Amino acid sequence: LPEAVETVETHLAILAERVEQLAEWCERLAREKQSLREGMTALQSERDALREKNDQLRARIDTMIVRLKGLGQTL
Repeated sequence: LPEAVETVETHLAILAERVEQLAEWCERLAREKQSLREGMTALQSERDALREKNDQLRARIDTMIVRLKGLGQTL
């Protein structure tokens, strides 16, 4: 009987250690997930800003093209 109790205690200790490792792993993954979400948000903001800048530049170029065509017609 003492061997059985010792075996159960050993199994419980191993199980407790595994549960602790799993909890630590979950915490690490949660931190990593949060970091990835923050990075994704930053990248999306940068993308949106670049799209806006691109649209503004496209409008300026279109305006220049219209002006140049107007100059060509007056000559």
